[in-house]
Amino acid sequence: MDQPVRFPRSGKVSKNAFAVASLTNCQSNPDGTLHDNELHWLVRRAKGGYGIVNTCCVHVQANGKGWEGELGCFSDDQLPGYERLVKAIKEVDADTLIIPQVFHAGMRADEHLIEGMPRSAVDTEYHHRAGVRKCSGLTEEEVETLIEDFIKACKRCQDAGCDGVELHGAHGYILTQFLCPSLNQRTDQWGGSESLENRARIYRRIAQGARQACGKDFIIGMRLSPEPGYEKAGWNMDPDENVQVAKWLAEDGIDYISVSLFGHSPSHITPKHKESKGEAAKPLVQVFREELPKDVVVMCCGGIKSAADVQTLLDMGVDMAVTGQTAIGTPDFPQKCLADPNFTVTDLPPWTPEFLASVDVSPPFVDFLDAAFRWVKKEE
Repeated sequence: MDQPVRFPRSGKVSKNAFAVASLTNCQSNPDGTLHDNELHWLVRRAKGGYGIVNTCCVHVQANGKGWEGELGCFSDDQLPGYERLVKAIKEVDADTLIIPQVFHAGMRADEHLIEGMPRSAVDTEYHHRAGVRKCSGLTEEEVETLIEDFIKACKRCQDAGCDGVELHGAHGYILTQFLCPSLNQRTDQWGGSESLENRARIYRRIAQGARQACGKDFIIGMRLSPEPGYEKAGWNMDPDENVQVAKWLAEDGIDYISVSLFGHSPSHITPKHKESKGEAAKPLVQVFREELPKDVVVMCCGGIKSAADVQTLLDMGVDMAVTGQTAIGTPDFPQKCLADPNFTVTDLPPWTPEFLASVDVSPPFVDFLDAAFRWVKKEE
């Protein structure tokens, strides 16, 4: 796990097999520019030895903002913050890779933070914790504009000195809304429940366009959440469809696929494969690894809490371990694992506000962790 991970297609190299997950953290300014809270959070994880530091997801259009305090990448006015971030992390370790995650929240955009109605693949209603919001479908022309804005955001990241981008095609955001067969009933080239090719077209066009705009020396990855039942959206994702999308993206020049397993362990087998393959079923992330070309890096996020978990992934041929919850409470997880192959995380939620402050989690992030997950310990 201490060996460098090479991205053969771009030539970039991660110094080890550890990456910080892109985490919602509400730590940036209202206009989408970088706040010191976000800077300190990411720099602390770089100091902890992570080979790749991913930012939180950053919206590519002003109307794609999902929550308060979200970092943006839809305007050149936001570029100085990225330049400052790159400089600060490279001063910690020049070999650390900085990869922003670019996205659009779609129907999950907060209507109180954007102008107009939230947008999606189709006219629909989004049922969320606070109620129901109406969403309007993008026109064909607006789909083309969205693709171009994704590509422009990628180029901004490159111009700021970042090492790559991760396209967010997971977790119920706008790309997932196009991919979902029960939601996307469009009758044009961008949809239809019976046409995976149409529903995946927006993924491929963005990946192709980003590669063309940024050249071969820039990392371009894609995050996928390949299973059904995402609690906030209920998308009926199909793991085999997601594997096919990943294979198409490999043809389009993608550098890596990051598979999000949520809280499942690295050895998780999807229920669909358990039912269809029985004892022959393999862990879901291993399926991706075996189906993709060897020069495409595969990453996995979900339930990684020990050096043994990381080794389990490496033994399956997976290239990198991506940590979310673990990176919050144990910012030096890579250093601890590399020093002790038996290391297991002990700082687990719920955490006290004082502990979170000690690991550079700011008050807005603390409030989010409490509201979203109940991961903050109350005073007794």
